[in-house]
Amino acid sequence: MTSPISIPLGAWEPDGVDFQSSSLMQADNVTPIPGGYGPSLGFNPSTSVLTPPIKGASVISDSAGAAYVYAGSGNQIYVSNNGAAFASVYTSGSTLSAINRWQFARFVGKVIGVHPQNAPVSGDIGSAMTVLGGTPPVANVAGVVGNFLVLGDLVDGIDGVRRNRIRWSGFRNPATWGTNVGTQADFNDMPDEGGVVQGIIGREFGTIFQRYAISRMTYVGSPVVFQFDQVEKKRGALAPGCIIDAGLIAAYIADDGFFLWDGTSSTPIGAQRVNTYFRERLYPGGENYITGYFDPLSSTIGWAYPTDATLALNERLIYSLTENRWTRSTLAGAWFMTGFDVGYTLGQMDQFGPIGDIPFSFDDPKLKGGRSRAVGFNTAGAYGGLNGPTLEAVFLTGEWQAKSGSRAFVNALRPVTDAADVTCAAGVKAQMQSDAVAYTSDASRTIDGKCPIRANGRFMRFKMDIAPMQTWAEASAIEASVAAEGRR
Repeated sequence: MTSPISIPLGAWEPDGVDFQSSSLMQADNVTPIPGGYGPSLGFNPSTSVLTPPIKGASVISDSAGAAYVYAGSGNQIYVSNNGAAFASVYTSGSTLSAINRWQFARFVGKVIGVHPQNAPVSGDIGSAMTVLGGTPPVANVAGVVGNFLVLGDLVDGIDGVRRNRIRWSGFRNPATWGTNVGTQADFNDMPDEGGVVQGIIGREFGTIFQRYAISRMTYVGSPVVFQFDQVEKKRGALAPGCIIDAGLIAAYIADDGFFLWDGTSSTPIGAQRVNTYFRERLYPGGENYITGYFDPLSSTIGWAYPTDATLALNERLIYSLTENRWTRSTLAGAWFMTGFDVGYTLGQMDQFGPIGDIPFSFDDPKLKGGRSRAVGFNTAGAYGGLNGPTLEAVFLTGEWQAKSGSRAFVNALRPVTDAADVTCAAGVKAQMQSDAVAYTSDASRTIDGKCPIRANGRFMRFKMDIAPMQTWAEASAIEASVAAEGRR
């Protein structure tokens, strides 16, 4: 006689053990919600396209709230009014390599762009850019701390390459540099043992991420201008793209995994969960291609990274700040960042087919756009928000011995979800150490809500697949109908 066993869809923690674990072995293209998971959305591409690879991108708002997308492609910087056609606003006289990126910052009503192969450039928001005045150093990273533009990882006009040095501009003046008591412009060499400056995050005080250290930068006024306190030793950011500014907190990837930073200390979020998985999946030498972003709408942070020699951003790890859980996304892209969704045109609705197949109502706010969320460029270089159709969601449970000491037979799986188009499968094996897992064919849900399955084995795992392009809100468990078969 079969009896149901309910297996909740727990946390995805691929670094943990599979056997008799409440953790999932797979949680693809979903978003953690209380008690389970919700859908993850794909790109809603606009007609604005740039040629990949995208060499850095950022969304910057003007004083009226209009959003402008800045992006590097080839040897040019382009700008778009949040989904409108891109226009070139700067052309470099140098050939810029794909591994090096533009970084953009807003400061005193202007957009500043830095690149390790180009002098810093500047322009009014949405307008043409020119080389920044005042002989600033060539820089790899930039940030704004209080009333100062701060550049790091420098080719300094005074003494050449200084990768652990930062320089800041004059007070509210990005065209004033050097060392000047009157303007307060100056520089500081960060600790040598900390290595390269990888990122600068600023509010009323700044955080300087080096390769092996983190320091706080506090304004104290002339003549010192800034006080520096090293608050994290032996740990820093792998690369500039590993650092995510998420408002009151930051997140970063170090040699020993994923961390949140609250301005004072680091909290591990990947230990014994995803750190090993990430190290094994990241293509060797792919650190400088990692792109991190914050999605305010779902309160998640994510890192896109390459897993093969193409160095395309073909996988993402996503962490929920509210649920303290991880998921994985197989949605590839040329770039990911924080911005605003761009809505749908009538032409873009054609992707869903007949009107009855559109997976949301016509009063859904996603049609209008304008909400703060994750955006980016798809693999073809089309810009858009991640407010497109739902992606295919896949769950795989850990390995279970449904009947202790016995083989077991499963004849049905019930997916606990409000999705309509769902399939399930069972994976079974007889010996833990030697047998490969044999999966049944995917079975669709019948009128009684179950997916009919026929499989037997000593060890079992169960899979749920939610088809893409449909409306659903939650998935929380898989219920398995199993019976003991006897001892062997």
